[in-house]
Amino acid sequence: MQTVFDLGASGYEPPAFPLMLGCFIAAITLVQTMRPRSAQSRLTAFGAGLVLFLMVGLMVVSHHSEFERLKGALTAGHAEVVQGRVVDFRPDSNIGNGQETFSVSGVQFIMRSAEITSSFNSTVGAGGPDLSDQCVRVAFVRESDRAKIVQLFLLPACDRR
Repeated sequence: MQTVFDLGASGYEPPAFPLMLGCFIAAITLVQTMRPRSAQSRLTAFGAGLVLFLMVGLMVVSHHSEFERLKGALTAGHAEVVQGRVVDFRPDSNIGNGQETFSVSGVQFIMRSAEITSSFNSTVGAGGPDLSDQCVRVAFVRESDRAKIVQLFLLPACDRR
């Protein structure tokens, strides 16, 4: 069995690129308040920078909350598990930004690499595994009518259950 993803074995990692980009844009906007302009223009730039900074903070808090919730469900044994051959595999068609779908034992999984999530979302276009016709074991947590993958293992062969 080859581990592709295991949320239970990893620590929290904030979404680095969106975090850095958001902080950079917020900082640039706040620096604009120091340029010689009218008071209203500086106040508007300060307000926009503050809102962007708060949005980045909210995103990180939300991401960390999701991580704790998913990892807690996995470690408490509340994750569902399916095992079998991947069917209906449709890789993303947009170089990592599109939607990728597949099913295992009647459970459909939908992923987007561009989505900021703690669950597995590495599509083929973003360097993730090509799961077509693979035998897998998937542990997942249902949230908002979606199956969020918390563990993904490649199996050498499929069991006939």
